Amino acid sequence: MNQRTSTSWLSEALVIAGDLAGPIGLRDARQLWESALLDEAAAFELTLSNLVAAGVDAWVVPTDRVNPITLGALDDADADKSLALIDEMVQRTRAAAGDIKLLGALGPVEPILALGEIEEAEMAAAYQTQAQRLADAGVDAFLCRSFTELRALVLAVSACQKTDAAPVIASMSFDAGLDGLETVMGAGVVEMCDEMAKLDVDGLGVDRTEFPDGLPAIISVMRGATDLPIYAEPNAGAAELGETGRVYPEKPATYAERYATISEAGANLVAGGLGTSAPHIAALIRARQARQRKQAKQKG
Repeated sequence: MNQRTSTSWLSEALVIAGDLAGPIGLRDARQLWESALLDEAAAFELTLSNLVAAGVDAWVVPTDRVNPITLGALDDADADKSLALIDEMVQRTRAAAGDIKLLGALGPVEPILALGEIEEAEMAAAYQTQAQRLADAGVDAFLCRSFTELRALVLAVSACQKTDAAPVIASMSFDAGLDGLETVMGAGVVEMCDEMAKLDVDGLGVDRTEFPDGLPAIISVMRGATDLPIYAEPNAGAAELGETGRVYPEKPATYAERYATISEAGANLVAGGLGTSAPHIAALIRARQARQRKQAKQKG
């Protein structure tokens, strides 16, 4: 049995690097870009060193899709070898991280439960395999992120909790419905909070919404429904179509302005989403420092 890590650090005001693949330009869903990430060793290590220099508190190990279902869909002939990517990615990031916290990511898979495209037992088993691998690799927390189907999130969270190795943060992408408070699969913010409360998760979150300007409203509703730490992962603006695909236009200084509104809404774990880089993270850290100085002055 793994020894469970502490949850106290989740209550701190942390800045987290949420997207390690973006700065290296790896976003082709047709390939296992998690594997390509390691193949680009020099760029990967440079990204990590830049994040350390920026002063990041934690980063997400991008193992979102490294599970048996996705590996099978990509016609991977050796799933166990590919699952070993988890070990290598955690090992490499840990070597660069030192005391920086590592969040092991689990993400959604393409088959949808509600449409009968996959059985619950198969999905649960896949997440259990992925979660146990992350637990054995020694992550400091599990981050189940980018989910749109609530039942799938329940299965991923439950798999992580069965390892009893680390705290679990449950996050969904809310950008649908009349008020932007639903996922594309119809799960609402309060519904998600209520369901996760039944599972006794350690943190809740919202990530990778297509409309980052709507994050404060989502977080406010979430804060009204929970006292747990809240994780927020805004993209660097709304996506635009560029010559090489989707691009995120916000410059670091503009992006950093999001920190105050997100924090004031109730999020304490603020992560850089799609389109962010080390300069974006450094700008977030400066924004946090400015907010902390303002709060100290108000108290004094």
